[in-house]
Amino acid sequence: MVGIIRKLMSKKDKKKSIQHVTYNKKEFLAPDCIKSMSAIHTKIYPDGTGIIRISNCHNSIKIWNNIGDKEEVKEFVDKINIMINSLNDFRNELMKRHGTHHFFSVRIYEPEEVSKSSKHENE
Repeated sequence: MVGIIRKLMSKKDKKKSIQHVTYNKKEFLAPDCIKSMSAIHTKIYPDGTGIIRISNCHNSIKIWNNIGDKEEVKEFVDKINIMINSLNDFRNELMKRHGTHHFFSVRIYEPEEVSKSSKHENE
């Protein structure tokens, strides 16, 4: 139903309904691979909505929070830290199984760096 309503809206009405973001960053996860459109896209909207979208060619997940107050920001930062820690654990398992010599083309964040930044942000 929403799609039908959007099709009926004029271009002028569509422009009025678009919220411009106050933070907008997209980074491709495999920038050297022309076949991959995998990316992480982060946005903050003026209404206080923070969004993280992780996508590949076929699927995407979206994690969002209203970041209008300290409790919401803390919850969002906690979600981000859990994702970072889980990805670090998975990366470490891959490196343990397959060696580390060819995995250093990107900056590697150690768990201590993540926990230090989250402690600082929670103060």
